[in-house]
Amino acid sequence: MDRVNGADFVDIGGGRRGFRSQNLGGGVIGTEVTAAWLNAVQENLMKVIEEAGLEGDIDNWDLLWLALLRSSTRVSQSIITGSGTYTPHTGLLMVDVELVGGGAGGGGSYGAASPNVSPASGGSGAGYSRRFYTAEELGASAAVVIGAAGLGGTGQVSGGAGGTSTFTPAGPGIAMTALGGIGGFFGPTYTKIARGESISPGGGATGGQINVAGTPSGWPLAFGGTEYQAISGRGGNSQLGVGGQEANENNNGNAGSGYGAGGGGAASLTVSKTGANGTPGACFVTEYWRVE
Repeated sequence: MDRVNGADFVDIGGGRRGFRSQNLGGGVIGTEVTAAWLNAVQENLMKVIEEAGLEGDIDNWDLLWLALLRSSTRVSQSIITGSGTYTPHTGLLMVDVELVGGGAGGGGSYGAASPNVSPASGGSGAGYSRRFYTAEELGASAAVVIGAAGLGGTGQVSGGAGGTSTFTPAGPGIAMTALGGIGGFFGPTYTKIARGESISPGGGATGGQINVAGTPSGWPLAFGGTEYQAISGRGGNSQLGVGGQEANENNNGNAGSGYGAGGGGAASLTVSKTGANGTPGACFVTEYWRVE
Protein backbone atom coordinates (compact mmCIF):
# COMPACT_ATOMS: atom_id res chain seq x y z
CA MET A 1 0.00 0.00 0.00
CA ASP A 2 1.18 3.52 -0.79
CA ARG A 3 0.00 6.96 0.26
CA VAL A 4 0.07 10.12 -1.86
CA ASN A 5 -1.16 13.34 -0.25
CA GLY A 6 -3.13 11.31 2.31
CA ALA A 7 -4.81 8.97 -0.20
CA ASP A 8 -4.30 5.21 0.10
CA PHE A 9 -3.47 3.29 -3.10
CA VAL A 10 -2.83 -0.33 -3.97
CA ASP A 11 -0.55 -1.96 -6.51
CA ILE A 12 -2.68 -2.77 -9.58
CA GLY A 13 0.14 -4.55 -11.40
CA GLY A 14 3.30 -3.52 -13.18
CA GLY A 15 4.28 -1.24 -10.33
CA ARG A 16 1.31 1.08 -11.00
CA ARG A 17 -0.72 2.60 -8.18
CA GLY A 18 -4.51 2.56 -8.33
CA PHE A 19 -7.69 3.11 -6.31
CA ARG A 20 -9.11 0.40 -4.04
CA SER A 21 -12.84 -0.29 -4.33
CA GLN A 22 -14.89 -0.30 -1.14
CA ASN A 23 -16.45 -3.60 0.00
CA LEU A 24 -17.99 -3.07 3.44
CA GLY A 25 -19.43 -6.60 3.57
CA GLY A 26 -15.96 -8.01 3.00
CA GLY A 27 -14.38 -5.63 5.43
CA VAL A 28 -12.53 -3.64 2.70
CA ILE A 29 -12.45 0.11 3.03
CA GLY A 30 -12.16 2.00 -0.26
CA THR A 31 -9.32 4.39 -1.08
CA GLU A 32 -9.79 7.71 0.68
CA VAL A 33 -9.57 10.51 -1.89
CA THR A 34 -8.44 13.57 0.04
CA ALA A 35 -8.73 17.24 -0.87
CA ALA A 36 -4.92 17.44 -0.89
CA TRP A 37 -4.69 14.69 -3.49
CA LEU A 38 -7.38 16.24 -5.72
CA ASN A 39 -5.70 19.65 -5.45
CA ALA A 40 -2.36 18.14 -6.46
CA VAL A 41 -3.94 16.56 -9.55
CA GLN A 42 -5.70 19.80 -10.46
CA GLU A 43 -2.59 21.93 -10.04
CA ASN A 44 -0.54 19.60 -12.23
CA LEU A 45 -3.19 19.75 -14.97
CA MET A 46 -3.55 23.54 -14.69
CA LYS A 47 0.22 23.92 -14.96
CA VAL A 48 0.15 22.22 -18.36
CA ILE A 49 -2.84 24.30 -19.51
CA GLU A 50 -1.48 27.66 -18.38
CA GLU A 51 2.05 27.07 -19.69
CA ALA A 52 0.44 26.50 -23.10
CA GLY A 53 -1.07 30.01 -22.89
CA LEU A 54 -4.64 28.85 -22.22
CA GLU A 55 -7.05 29.74 -19.43
CA GLY A 56 -9.07 27.31 -17.33
CA ASP A 57 -12.66 26.85 -18.48
CA ILE A 58 -15.00 24.40 -16.71
CA ASP A 59 -17.13 24.11 -19.85
CA ASN A 60 -14.25 23.25 -22.17
CA TRP A 61 -13.36 19.59 -21.92
CA ASP A 62 -10.66 19.87 -24.62
CA LEU A 63 -8.29 22.16 -22.71
CA LEU A 64 -5.76 19.50 -21.77
CA TRP A 65 -5.68 18.12 -25.30
CA LEU A 66 -5.15 21.60 -26.76
CA ALA A 67 -2.43 22.32 -24.22
CA LEU A 68 -0.59 19.13 -25.13
CA LEU A 69 -0.80 20.02 -28.82
CA ARG A 70 0.68 23.43 -28.13
CA SER A 71 3.39 22.01 -25.93
CA SER A 72 4.58 19.44 -28.46
CA THR A 73 6.94 20.42 -31.26
CA ARG A 74 5.82 19.58 -34.77
CA VAL A 75 8.25 19.02 -37.64
CA SER A 76 7.41 19.52 -41.30
CA GLN A 77 9.58 19.45 -44.42
CA SER A 78 9.17 20.85 -47.90
CA ILE A 79 11.20 21.24 -51.08
CA ILE A 80 10.91 24.56 -52.93
CA THR A 81 11.75 24.19 -56.62
CA GLY A 82 10.27 27.43 -57.96
CA SER A 83 10.91 31.07 -57.11
CA GLY A 84 8.34 32.77 -54.89
CA THR A 85 7.51 33.56 -51.27
CA TYR A 86 7.99 31.11 -48.42
CA THR A 87 5.55 31.52 -45.52
CA PRO A 88 6.11 29.34 -42.42
CA HIS A 89 3.55 27.64 -40.21
CA THR A 90 1.97 29.75 -37.49
CA GLY A 91 3.75 28.98 -34.23
CA LEU A 92 7.18 28.61 -35.85
CA LEU A 93 10.04 28.06 -33.39
CA MET A 94 12.91 27.73 -35.84
CA VAL A 95 13.58 26.69 -39.43
CA ASP A 96 16.49 24.84 -41.05
CA VAL A 97 17.10 26.10 -44.61
CA GLU A 98 19.30 24.35 -47.18
CA LEU A 99 19.91 26.17 -50.45
CA VAL A 100 21.68 25.09 -53.64
CA GLY A 101 22.18 26.91 -56.95
CA GLY A 102 21.65 25.55 -60.45
CA GLY A 103 24.20 23.17 -61.94
CA ALA A 104 26.02 24.23 -65.12
CA GLY A 105 25.71 22.71 -68.58
CA GLY A 106 28.45 20.62 -70.19
CA GLY A 107 30.42 21.91 -73.15
CA GLY A 108 29.77 20.90 -76.73
CA SER A 109 32.24 18.95 -78.89
CA TYR A 110 33.22 19.51 -82.50
CA GLY A 111 33.18 16.83 -85.16
CA ALA A 112 36.16 16.77 -87.51
CA ALA A 113 37.84 14.26 -89.78
CA SER A 114 40.36 11.75 -88.43
CA PRO A 115 42.86 12.08 -86.74
CA ASN A 116 41.03 14.93 -84.94
CA VAL A 117 39.12 14.29 -81.70
CA SER A 118 37.15 16.75 -79.53
CA PRO A 119 36.38 16.13 -75.83
CA ALA A 120 34.57 18.87 -73.89
CA SER A 121 34.65 19.58 -70.16
CA GLY A 122 31.59 19.19 -67.97
CA GLY A 123 29.75 21.93 -66.13
CA SER A 124 30.66 22.46 -62.49
CA GLY A 125 28.48 21.90 -59.43
CA ALA A 126 26.59 24.69 -57.68
CA GLY A 127 27.27 26.18 -54.27
CA TYR A 128 25.40 25.08 -51.12
CA SER A 129 24.42 27.11 -48.07
CA ARG A 130 22.67 26.03 -44.85
CA ARG A 131 21.37 28.16 -41.99
CA PHE A 132 19.09 27.87 -38.95
CA TYR A 133 16.74 30.83 -38.37
CA THR A 134 14.72 31.57 -35.27
CA ALA A 135 11.15 32.75 -35.83
CA GLU A 136 12.26 36.31 -35.05
CA GLU A 137 15.16 36.19 -37.51
CA LEU A 138 12.97 34.81 -40.28
CA GLY A 139 10.06 37.19 -39.84
CA ALA A 140 6.70 36.66 -41.49
CA SER A 141 8.10 35.22 -44.72
CA ALA A 142 11.11 34.98 -47.01
CA ALA A 143 11.70 35.69 -50.69
CA VAL A 144 13.10 32.64 -52.49
CA VAL A 145 14.82 32.59 -55.88
CA ILE A 146 15.69 29.20 -57.38
CA GLY A 147 18.58 29.07 -59.84
CA ALA A 148 17.85 27.51 -63.22
CA ALA A 149 19.90 24.72 -64.74
CA GLY A 150 22.61 25.71 -67.20
CA LEU A 151 22.12 24.42 -70.74
CA GLY A 152 24.61 22.23 -72.55
CA GLY A 153 26.48 23.59 -75.56
CA THR A 154 26.61 22.04 -79.03
CA GLY A 155 29.68 21.86 -81.26
CA GLN A 156 32.09 24.71 -80.53
CA VAL A 157 29.80 26.23 -77.86
CA SER A 158 30.49 26.11 -74.14
CA GLY A 159 27.83 25.13 -71.63
CA GLY A 160 25.71 27.72 -69.88
CA ALA A 161 26.18 28.76 -66.25
CA GLY A 162 23.70 27.66 -63.62
CA GLY A 163 21.48 30.26 -61.98
CA THR A 164 21.97 31.70 -58.49
CA SER A 165 19.58 30.71 -55.68
CA THR A 166 18.81 33.11 -52.83
CA PHE A 167 16.82 33.01 -49.58
CA THR A 168 16.04 36.46 -48.14
CA PRO A 169 14.12 36.65 -44.82
CA ALA A 170 11.63 39.44 -44.19
CA GLY A 171 13.04 39.65 -40.66
CA PRO A 172 16.57 40.65 -39.57
CA GLY A 173 18.12 37.27 -40.39
CA ILE A 174 21.08 37.05 -42.78
CA ALA A 175 20.24 36.33 -46.42
CA MET A 176 21.68 33.22 -48.06
CA THR A 177 23.16 32.96 -51.56
CA ALA A 178 24.17 29.83 -53.48
CA LEU A 179 25.88 30.53 -56.79
CA GLY A 180 25.29 28.40 -59.84
CA GLY A 181 27.98 26.28 -61.46
CA ILE A 182 30.17 27.51 -64.33
CA GLY A 183 29.58 26.10 -67.80
CA GLY A 184 31.88 23.48 -69.28
CA PHE A 185 34.24 24.59 -72.07
CA PHE A 186 33.63 23.33 -75.58
CA GLY A 187 36.05 20.74 -76.91
CA PRO A 188 38.87 21.94 -79.19
CA THR A 189 40.17 19.46 -81.72
CA TYR A 190 43.32 17.48 -80.98
CA THR A 191 45.51 15.30 -83.16
CA LYS A 192 47.59 13.99 -80.26
CA ILE A 193 47.20 12.55 -76.78
CA ALA A 194 46.40 15.46 -74.48
CA ARG A 195 44.47 16.57 -71.43
CA GLY A 196 41.79 19.19 -72.09
CA GLU A 197 42.77 22.83 -71.75
CA SER A 198 40.57 23.78 -68.81
CA ILE A 199 37.91 22.81 -66.27
CA SER A 200 35.24 24.89 -64.54
CA PRO A 201 35.48 25.73 -60.80
CA GLY A 202 32.40 25.14 -58.66
CA GLY A 203 29.97 27.84 -57.61
CA GLY A 204 30.41 29.38 -54.14
CA ALA A 205 27.94 30.25 -51.38
CA THR A 206 27.52 32.87 -48.63
CA GLY A 207 25.22 33.70 -45.71
CA GLY A 208 24.91 30.25 -44.20
CA GLN A 209 26.35 28.87 -41.03
CA ILE A 210 27.65 26.24 -43.45
CA ASN A 211 28.78 27.27 -46.94
CA VAL A 212 30.23 24.73 -49.39
CA ALA A 213 31.38 25.35 -52.95
CA GLY A 214 30.36 22.94 -55.69
CA THR A 215 33.05 20.62 -57.07
CA PRO A 216 34.86 21.44 -60.32
CA SER A 217 34.12 19.55 -63.49
CA GLY A 218 36.36 16.69 -64.58
CA TRP A 219 39.22 16.95 -67.06
CA PRO A 220 38.51 15.85 -70.65
CA LEU A 221 41.05 13.56 -72.33
CA ALA A 222 41.99 13.47 -76.01
CA PHE A 223 43.61 10.55 -77.81
CA GLY A 224 44.11 12.01 -81.27
CA GLY A 225 46.22 10.57 -84.08
CA THR A 226 46.51 6.80 -84.21
CA GLU A 227 44.63 6.30 -80.90
CA TYR A 228 41.62 8.29 -82.17
CA GLN A 229 39.44 8.40 -79.03
CA ALA A 230 37.89 11.13 -76.89
CA ILE A 231 36.70 11.09 -73.28
CA SER A 232 34.79 14.11 -72.02
CA GLY A 233 35.00 15.65 -68.58
CA ARG A 234 32.33 14.70 -66.06
CA GLY A 235 29.99 17.21 -64.44
CA GLY A 236 30.76 18.58 -60.99
CA ASN A 237 28.82 17.59 -57.86
CA SER A 238 26.89 19.76 -55.45
CA GLN A 239 26.04 18.88 -51.85
CA LEU A 240 22.62 17.79 -53.11
CA GLY A 241 23.41 16.35 -56.52
CA VAL A 242 25.83 14.18 -58.53
CA GLY A 243 27.30 15.38 -61.83
CA GLY A 244 26.91 13.59 -65.14
CA GLN A 245 29.41 10.86 -65.99
CA GLU A 246 32.05 11.06 -68.73
CA ALA A 247 31.10 10.33 -72.34
CA ASN A 248 33.32 8.81 -75.01
CA GLU A 249 33.68 8.90 -78.79
CA ASN A 250 30.63 10.28 -80.65
CA ASN A 251 28.29 10.78 -77.69
CA ASN A 252 26.36 13.58 -76.07
CA GLY A 253 27.09 14.46 -72.48
CA ASN A 254 25.47 12.53 -69.64
CA ALA A 255 22.99 14.21 -67.32
CA GLY A 256 23.53 14.42 -63.57
CA SER A 257 21.01 13.77 -60.81
CA GLY A 258 19.63 15.57 -57.78
CA TYR A 259 19.89 19.36 -57.45
CA GLY A 260 22.70 21.69 -58.47
CA ALA A 261 24.70 19.08 -60.40
CA GLY A 262 26.73 19.84 -63.52
CA GLY A 263 26.04 18.18 -66.85
CA GLY A 264 28.72 16.02 -68.46
CA GLY A 265 30.64 17.26 -71.49
CA ALA A 266 30.21 15.86 -74.99
CA ALA A 267 32.83 13.82 -76.88
CA SER A 268 33.25 13.86 -80.66
CA LEU A 269 35.24 12.04 -83.30
CA THR A 270 33.54 12.94 -86.58
CA VAL A 271 30.15 14.33 -85.51
CA SER A 272 29.48 17.41 -83.35
CA LYS A 273 27.72 16.56 -80.08
CA THR A 274 25.87 18.35 -77.25
CA GLY A 275 26.81 18.61 -73.59
CA ALA A 276 24.20 17.69 -70.99
CA ASN A 277 22.14 20.26 -69.14
CA GLY A 278 22.82 20.79 -65.45
CA THR A 279 20.15 20.14 -62.83
CA PRO A 280 18.24 23.07 -61.28
CA GLY A 281 18.68 24.49 -57.82
CA ALA A 282 16.37 23.95 -54.86
CA CYS A 283 15.58 25.07 -51.33
CA PHE A 284 14.96 22.49 -48.57
CA VAL A 285 13.02 23.76 -45.56
CA THR A 286 12.59 21.92 -42.25
CA GLU A 287 10.25 23.70 -39.84
CA TYR A 288 9.96 23.20 -36.09
CA TRP A 289 6.68 24.66 -34.87
CA ARG A 290 3.88 24.42 -32.33
CA VAL A 291 0.14 24.58 -32.67
CA GLU A 292 -1.37 27.93 -31.63
